[in-house]
Amino acid sequence: MEGGDPVQQYISQSLESFQSVFSRSSTWLLFCAIVIGFMGAGEMIGVTSLCRFWLLDELGYYRLLRFFRSKAYVYGALLDAWQDFVNRQGKSVEVAGRAILLGDHTAVIKDGRKMPGVVSMHESSETQTKPGYFRAQCWGSIGILIGSLSACFCCPLQLQIHQGWAHLGLNDERDNPCRIKLTDRLVAMAIHFAVTNHCLCYLVLDAFFSTGAYFELATIIQSSIRRGGLRCWSKPRIAMWVISPRHRNPPLDPDLSRSMARKCV
Repeated sequence: MEGGDPVQQYISQSLESFQSVFSRSSTWLLFCAIVIGFMGAGEMIGVTSLCRFWLLDELGYYRLLRFFRSKAYVYGALLDAWQDFVNRQGKSVEVAGRAILLGDHTAVIKDGRKMPGVVSMHESSETQTKPGYFRAQCWGSIGILIGSLSACFCCPLQLQIHQGWAHLGLNDERDNPCRIKLTDRLVAMAIHFAVTNHCLCYLVLDAFFSTGAYFELATIIQSSIRRGGLRCWSKPRIAMWVISPRHRNPPLDPDLSRSMARKCV
């Protein structure tokens, strides 16, 4: 596309950078169609919106559905490729040489009784208009601030269902004594980004994460090491996290903490 529109060239080169993730060219082309559909569709209510954008019939609808279950790519590899692509753009907002990550949970109400990851939830927030009890999917998400401090935008890095794993055919987290708590899962996602991309980061969370277990873990790590690849902010205190994503429990041995910290820096 030499000599063409710069925006088209940028989109084409960006999509080509993901081609190595897919083992089949047809699957990569479907990926390209989905990404372009996200950018161009006037609405986004799921696969149906992509079909309307591309004027696809029923056959095209089921082809798009099969893409999300395809074995021609691995979710982890695609996630790492996306996060690496965002990091390589060099547009992140930095404070004291560290990128700024935002993390939060959101509940998406679902009426279906047999939908994957749908659980019964209780709404305790005073700023929400949801009913006291409802059925929903609990999503955890992290994003990175891009642009400038005066005009910034949060670019999503990862979204993941954080409750209802048993419904997805995975191990029941209630029977796992070493499971990561809900308040720690966003930190694990941020650590994965920081370690994989060798990126120093601040992670900003809201007051929901100001729990006793949160600060207990932060105190243990702060007392064992002096610096790390990820710092985590949450009201009303500032805590520092440097846990390897391979470890589900905080390290109590100072020597182990220091060795893990060097991997995160």
